[in-house]
Amino acid sequence: MDGRNIKNPNFYAITMKNKILFIVPPLSVDRRVKFANHQVPLGFLYMAGVLEKAGFVVKILDCPLYYKSRVHVNENNDKIGLSNEEITAEIKKFNPDIVGVSCSFSMFEQDSFDVVNLVKEIDKKIMVVVGGAHSSSNPEFVLRNKNIDLVVIGEGELTMLEVANNLKKNKTFSKIKGTASRAGKKIIINPPREPIKDLDNYEPAWHLIDFGKYFEHPDNSAATIRKPSITLITSRGCPGNCAFCSVQTVWGRRWRAISAKKVVDQIEYLYSEKGVRHFRINDDNLTIDKKRIIEICNEIVKRKLDIKWDTPSGVAMWALDEEVLAAMKKSGYYRITFGIESGSYNTLKYIGKNIDLKKAKNIISLAHKLGLWTASFFIIGFPYETKEDIKKTEEFIIN
Repeated sequence: MDGRNIKNPNFYAITMKNKILFIVPPLSVDRRVKFANHQVPLGFLYMAGVLEKAGFVVKILDCPLYYKSRVHVNENNDKIGLSNEEITAEIKKFNPDIVGVSCSFSMFEQDSFDVVNLVKEIDKKIMVVVGGAHSSSNPEFVLRNKNIDLVVIGEGELTMLEVANNLKKNKTFSKIKGTASRAGKKIIINPPREPIKDLDNYEPAWHLIDFGKYFEHPDNSAATIRKPSITLITSRGCPGNCAFCSVQTVWGRRWRAISAKKVVDQIEYLYSEKGVRHFRINDDNLTIDKKRIIEICNEIVKRKLDIKWDTPSGVAMWALDEEVLAAMKKSGYYRITFGIESGSYNTLKYIGKNIDLKKAKNIISLAHKLGLWTASFFIIGFPYETKEDIKKTEEFIIN
């Protein structure tokens, strides 16, 4: 048939080649958009690092990286990235056992589905796994696509390793923690996998990507003070409980971090070996541990790393003070972003955002005093939000 045990659709009876291909799908955009916002696929790089140590051969196909390749979808939209023909050629050439497809954003779900469907058209025996924030938040919804064999919920490193090992040993996938799958017409969602405790033991497989292509991408120097730039994540998890945020579905609420020394080891490697001069630290809570963030900054200064860095996803404002901000500034930090979200306490209460607006103003003033650029995120249009609430947000932004 299609190589699977008929009695158990999650049981693959194939001779495994130990090959896993991760694909970032091409992205659908308005035709006026010249290129998609793009960063290195850190999730895939971390999973690849674990899988390679276990003896698997891994490849990453980052389709939107090839932004000059465009397909006209209709009069309003293009798809940026490798064409179906180019993707097909890569899949056939690599001949993988498993294809992992990122499905991180709801607006790009169909792009992920297009790649999933393409994989099964090429070879039904290939196991298709999807993951990312959107998949983790809505596994039942994503599994309506019958070409998806498994959804990984949350952190992917250990889950993907178990999936690959089970395929290699012809074992079932139905009870793997942190996954969702179909059993006939039913959707089975397994218990979550325990969060990884010691992140120091995990490193991205940097050798799998062509740094030159990322450095040449127009987005690499967008909104940066130096180039080339790269994105890093040094901690995972958020103890907050904001109603609008999906971060917890991937990282959970327990905050875990790479040690200060390991963080700067990675920065130094990318600085010395790859020529990176600007680092985008995309943690959700980089500054939550005062001692750690000061250690990171002091280590950067101690090693004389002439870098610039910022935090595009924001920082934990409640953990900031002059000592922390001064240490960050001294180490090359130049722009701070705050996730304030609203100038109305009614709205902040509704969304579960514990922000003291008076302290926010004081921290912004302190950042200006130290010579840091400041930016903030705001959202309007929450359910039950009144025009008066929106007006308060407008006034907060102006003032």
